[in-house]
Amino acid sequence: MKHAATQTILQRIAASLVNRLSRYVTWHGKADRNLANESGRFFPLVLILGREHYKERRKTYPTLRRRDLQKVLRQELAGEPLTLSVPGPVRGDSREVSFYRLEQGVIESLPRSLFVIPESLVLSSQVSEDGWADVEREDYRYFLFGDGSSQPAGGALARRELVALASGVDPDLPPDEWRGSAELLGHMRRALLKVPGLTWWSCRNPLPHRFGLDTVAWKPVAVTAALVLFGYLVVSSLYLQASLGLRSDDLDTLEPEIQEGLVADEEARDLTARRNALAELWGSRADTQALWQSVALALQNRASVNQVEMRDGRVRLYGEAADAAEILTLLAAVPNFKDVTFDSAVRSGRSGRQNFTLSFALAESAADNEQADE
Repeated sequence: MKHAATQTILQRIAASLVNRLSRYVTWHGKADRNLANESGRFFPLVLILGREHYKERRKTYPTLRRRDLQKVLRQELAGEPLTLSVPGPVRGDSREVSFYRLEQGVIESLPRSLFVIPESLVLSSQVSEDGWADVEREDYRYFLFGDGSSQPAGGALARRELVALASGVDPDLPPDEWRGSAELLGHMRRALLKVPGLTWWSCRNPLPHRFGLDTVAWKPVAVTAALVLFGYLVVSSLYLQASLGLRSDDLDTLEPEIQEGLVADEEARDLTARRNALAELWGSRADTQALWQSVALALQNRASVNQVEMRDGRVRLYGEAADAAEILTLLAAVPNFKDVTFDSAVRSGRSGRQNFTLSFALAESAADNEQADE
């Protein structure tokens, strides 16, 4: 729904700009009329020259760079009456150039516009490639073809059949009939937007000496530039707002899934922390069962244990026995005890018993080995 509303606003803005700009496009036929169907020139930026004010011919040239072609055309047109030359697209190894020679009487009346573009050149985009049109307005009639060429009616070419045969068009194909200035204005409004940029460049005002900074209609130029800039800013703002709205809708749709993902991620981090804490506790535990096993063995062999400590990974027993070496041998025979040694010399006491200090290391259990493997 937002997209439809945005499209409607853009269409209104485009229509408003076209209507505004159409006031500064003058059609110079029998009389001056702009594309807004108002009489007068209104300081035109573009002048559409009526078909009755120029003669048209075409010539084919080899494929040249556009700059080289312009040099050739300037040499050919030197000394001739004022002529517009409009190169067409390259077709194979050649390019066709359309020449529009302006009538001497109309040259003096050309207004100070940026572009002068022939009427038939503008309207050619409204005719299908294989079709043709019978144009009649203001007591003037001519035929327009899909390739852009045109032929005034009259003399031997007054009949449609003869015109079609002379132009290579199927005489059984009826032409489109355009009657009246109002209908042609509608075609011009649509066709003007399809004129290629290079064609505009070729149709610059051919009277540069009458076009100077002091003669420019600055007010319509400034108003048009301001409208174009304003339209661009409005279109950009609407596009950004529409994009932001679409992104907000997407985020609203994905919000529950995002929340679930965040909760699951938090739970995963909590479980990882708990696992690491348990692993650290398990890895740093003392094997108290094995420690008290050593004490029990000493006591069973009539030894007395005065002190037990665990330091630097070793268990130390301080005590006395009738034979300290026998206690050492018993502990060394236990698989879980490694490196059983006396830490100091064995001394005999007054009672005839031997005082000893021995130590050993605890072997890694199966659980410890599995954890180390992980």
